[in-house]
Amino acid sequence: MEIFTFFAAVYCISHRSPAYRKRQKFYVVCGGVLLTLVTCSLASNALLGQFMWIDHRNDPGGPVGYFVASQSLWYFVLGSAASATANFIGDGLLVRFISPRCVAQMEEGEICLTQRLTAVSMLHNLGRDVVYSCASGAYILGFLRCERNR
Repeated sequence: MEIFTFFAAVYCISHRSPAYRKRQKFYVVCGGVLLTLVTCSLASNALLGQFMWIDHRNDPGGPVGYFVASQSLWYFVLGSAASATANFIGDGLLVRFISPRCVAQMEEGEICLTQRLTAVSMLHNLGRDVVYSCASGAYILGFLRCERNR
């Protein structure tokens, strides 16, 4: 569905005037990046489902035991990070669209509800990725290794 929606939007934009296409280039690029990230996340979740419910069903602990033991594998962390990044980009587009309405509030020292929700969402996604990565000592960002007592 996402692929069709993205290419339908690109098709509609491509048949407009050159000035309109130039203004929409940012959104087309963001849409392509979001499509790539959502596809990566979807493929990772599908792979997790296949491994958990089909390939490793008879592992000790069953599917739940496999999930707990494997949630820090690099491709599952990559899928989770792709999902969090897509959420971050989508929230950023939302704040970019709504932020002119919040300028008056920000001048008075207040922070818009949208910006608060975006910050909470980003922190939640970051925390989730760190917890998943640390489950069995995976590397986070390639340099920080989480250790747990065994």
